[in-house]
Amino acid sequence: MFRSKKSSVPNKSSLDRDTGTVVRKNKKKSNHREPPCENDDVSGDVHKDKNDQHDVIIANGTNDMDQKPETGENTSEPNINLSRDELLKLLSVFEGELQARDEVISILKTECSQNPETRYGLTSQPLKALQRDAASLDLTTQTPESEQTKEQMKKIIQHQKDSYKRLKQILLTSEDKYQRMGIELEEEKRKHQEYMMKSDDFVNLLEHDRERLKQIIEREKSTHDRKERELVRKLRENKDELSRLKSLSLELVEERQRQLQALNEQRQLASTQKRQFDELQAKV
Repeated sequence: MFRSKKSSVPNKSSLDRDTGTVVRKNKKKSNHREPPCENDDVSGDVHKDKNDQHDVIIANGTNDMDQKPETGENTSEPNINLSRDELLKLLSVFEGELQARDEVISILKTECSQNPETRYGLTSQPLKALQRDAASLDLTTQTPESEQTKEQMKKIIQHQKDSYKRLKQILLTSEDKYQRMGIELEEEKRKHQEYMMKSDDFVNLLEHDRERLKQIIEREKSTHDRKERELVRKLRENKDELSRLKSLSLELVEERQRQLQALNEQRQLASTQKRQFDELQAKV
């Protein structure tokens, strides 16, 4: 079981010793160092470099102070028989440390991204740092290596200045292009709005014409229906008139035949009377 003098809950240091966790007091020495500030002290930088190089590693439950074996105890193997609750507490501690580390990393990344001087550095700081180091070391003579380093630094600084100018020119060109694209986009939006307005007017005109043509078609349809009804009525009237005229013509034909027959009878009677008159005149 886990040993603790003060309480049954394991603290962070004891958990690290029992599980063989590697804990570092200071940050690891990074290959990339931020440019020093102009007002920093040289001795402070030296102590900082020494502190960055100093790491304390605690592994397998032992450190430099715990290397001495205790009397009456076997220190060959660490005591790792932990209960379930202790393992859960240990896991929660590790999870909290990981979350804190992630938060610190995200904060540092945000600060580095927001500070361009910290990210890229200034072109004049390396030379000032070399001058400050030379002043702190009291170097009165210039060695060929220092001259070569200075020339290389000057070339690097000049290259950085040229890169800065080139990037600035590219940025200005990009801004100009962005402004032109914004103007073109606004022009396209204006043209699109005008086109939409014109299309709306055209659609309204087409709707008006459609309504007008619909009304004309309705009027023509009503006129056609009315004329068709009149035509049917006239056809019916003409049919009645035709039948009446047919009957009248038949009556007239019959009347004519009667008149012709009466005329023939009158002629025969006249010829008979004339013959009788001639006979009477001849006798006289």
